[in-house]
Amino acid sequence: QDVREAAKCLSGWSTGAVNAFTNKPSCHVIGDKTVLGRRIYNNGQREVYDLIDTILGHPSAARFLVTKVWKYFVSEDPYPQLIDVLANTWRASGFDIKVLMNTILKSNYFYSDRAIKKLVKNPYEFTMQAIRATNAPWRYYRYIDTRIVSMGYRLMEYKDPSGYDDGVAWIDEMSLIARANYGNDLTRKNGMGLFDPNREIQRLGITTVKALVDHYVRILGVDDIPPSVRNILYLFMDLTDSGPQPFTFTPTKIDEKVRGLVHLILSLPEASIN
Repeated sequence: QDVREAAKCLSGWSTGAVNAFTNKPSCHVIGDKTVLGRRIYNNGQREVYDLIDTILGHPSAARFLVTKVWKYFVSEDPYPQLIDVLANTWRASGFDIKVLMNTILKSNYFYSDRAIKKLVKNPYEFTMQAIRATNAPWRYYRYIDTRIVSMGYRLMEYKDPSGYDDGVAWIDEMSLIARANYGNDLTRKNGMGLFDPNREIQRLGITTVKALVDHYVRILGVDDIPPSVRNILYLFMDLTDSGPQPFTFTPTKIDEKVRGLVHLILSLPEASIN
């Protein structure tokens, strides 16, 4: 019932210009509404503000919203005591989101082992972060949607108002294969991504295999991989069809091997973790 009454308060509101809302009084449900035991009097546009005040005034609102923020930015398993402290701080600030985020991002917990590498990237995060990290714009952005859909994420088509589940819900056999395939699309020559290994290596001034591998391991966010995996990546750079040979920094070799290296890194399970 509360949801229905709140929806009546919101009736008539719609999107207009970019980053703007518009109100259509003719579409508004007139009459008083009751939400969470509080009467919201028939007052047109003002009802929306009264609705927000009513929701935020509920004892559980701050804790619920802080928990959502924590799970999105920090980890899926928040400490109840810490959530209570953050909720009280946020409530005391007049629900200033900057105060909440500043408190979270400057906390010791945020930089501890309990928070680092605890979140699974959703498909959108995975694709966009890879593009930015490799400095490889997508050739035709209208086609990137099909890659994201193959990972289980239909943009702007949430199954219900609560949106998609986050975390490990994004990970299964098919989605991991789709992420690896996307890495191939991004890095292969004449593929969808405009990845230029020679340009990047020259720009960065990299001259050793170790520096090369370590650079891409770092910028792709997998610097916590086991030493054995990192060593395999070093060996990959020296591997040729005729056997192991020292990698040489020639344009042809760079173009061939660095594309393969980045594809391998993006295929690692660690590449899907924030």
